Amino acid sequence: MSVQQSTLASYLVAWRIARAKNAHTTGEELVKPAALDMVGTIYGKEFAKKIEHVSLSNNLVKKPIQNMSHGIKDQVIAAIKKSGHFSLLLDESTDVSDDAQLMTYIRYQGQEAMEEEFLFCRPLLTTTTGEDTFMKVDSFFKE
Repeated sequence: MSVQQSTLASYLVAWRIARAKNAHTTGEELVKPAALDMVGTIYGKEFAKKIEHVSLSNNLVKKPIQNMSHGIKDQVIAAIKKSGHFSLLLDESTDVSDDAQLMTYIRYQGQEAMEEEFLFCRPLLTTTTGEDTFMKVDSFFKE
């Protein structure tokens, strides 16, 4: 198996893990051992050894997921710019550690219909006033 095939296999598994919204460690802890068991049982140990080179460590799964999310964010921003008009929905929520989070959704005219996408989530570190919320949204758009 070539390095290119191994890398592609890692990206495909990372994509499936992200789509299933599973933890990044799923690849290393579940997918790879299961794949080794299946291939070893059906085709033999010599074939199983070939897929041992597919890296599914937490860091290597996390990186393609981050790359994919940046690509999606860039596509959404490009669509918003093309549309010219948009509206925002802001929602203050708390996470499991009881910290305030600002979740922002955006609605805009897509090519055929109105589209709604998750835009960003940012922590509200001090207070949750209207000014704090405005500053978070403003800083996102300035970026």
